[in-house]
Amino acid sequence: MRKELENTYIKNPDGGLTVTARSRAGEIVKFDVDPETLKHPLPDGRVCELIPVIPNIVLLFPTEDLRGKVDPEKIMTFAARLTQSRMRIANLLETIDEKKIKQILEQTIMPNKHYSVIEKFSFLYGIEGVSRAFSHQFVRHRLMSPEQQSQREVDPLNPRYPDPWFEFVVPPSMRHDKDMFVRYVEVVKESLAAYQVARKSGADPEDARMFLQNAAATRLLVAMNARVLFEFLEKRTCSLAQWEIDIVATKMFEITYPWIPSVLKFAGPSCVRGPCTEGKRYCGLPLKPLHHYIGLESMPHDFPFDPKDQWQKTALEKKTKGREFKVPKTTWWQGPEEPQVIDLAEVAGAEVEEESEEDFS
Repeated sequence: MRKELENTYIKNPDGGLTVTARSRAGEIVKFDVDPETLKHPLPDGRVCELIPVIPNIVLLFPTEDLRGKVDPEKIMTFAARLTQSRMRIANLLETIDEKKIKQILEQTIMPNKHYSVIEKFSFLYGIEGVSRAFSHQFVRHRLMSPEQQSQREVDPLNPRYPDPWFEFVVPPSMRHDKDMFVRYVEVVKESLAAYQVARKSGADPEDARMFLQNAAATRLLVAMNARVLFEFLEKRTCSLAQWEIDIVATKMFEITYPWIPSVLKFAGPSCVRGPCTEGKRYCGLPLKPLHHYIGLESMPHDFPFDPKDQWQKTALEKKTKGREFKVPKTTWWQGPEEPQVIDLAEVAGAEVEEESEEDFS
């Protein structure tokens, strides 16, 4: 689980940019970028503004004005009760109250993984400020229903736009060093220049877009039911998830939690409910369910394993049986350059057991 710094990019009055980033050592770094660095002149005299962006997610349905009128958890509870009741539908609905909702969802449905009933309500999200690299991962979750902004239909340098702009994403590992950031922007300019030449020579947008980078920003509209969301969070809030999709997943969780708290209080990586499913790639950072971290600026991935943390210690003892392993450097700000080696037998006081490679495959 990761969070973006809210003030990552602040536009200055002179047109320049103040960049705030977290360094590899965990320190907050700030620097200013010259206005000219973010401008790309076009042959027709226009100037294309280059805009670095960060993920932004909006819950489009249900909206706050529907609070009290639409109750996702009541619908889910009704679906569960319907399977075991002889009552007519109208009468059955009247029997469902807050106490019944919490009892059924929190004590039966979610602990026993009867997830079919939570499929009965869907959410609609608007996602922007993300890269094409992100979207290629995102659409692998095939049970959701996405729509994406087309690079074929949306030409960033279209002559009809008097003030063209081009949005792009800068990875955190290239954001905390000014020289690296400026060089990154120059490469974005080079790709735009090549795109521009291709279009001028007569290439169709669908062909010219091959010059654009994976860093090019895109927008998506996606509908997913609560079960798909729950399983998406399990995979994409894991410490091994790519940083961008992890941030999106964390934000989706935060804006959806108020609507289905009895469901999402169980959400998080596989390690919050049992053994890690990543096998040999186990990160060594067992987490609590996601709702423990709502509103916190610092997330668990910001810190290395703490052997004094009783929760982590107990989880490691149960999940790894004293096996020694290396914590991979899974995020750009996590820990030192060398992998952190933890002897779990020493940490947890457990005896090391002989285990075959298949046990962790």
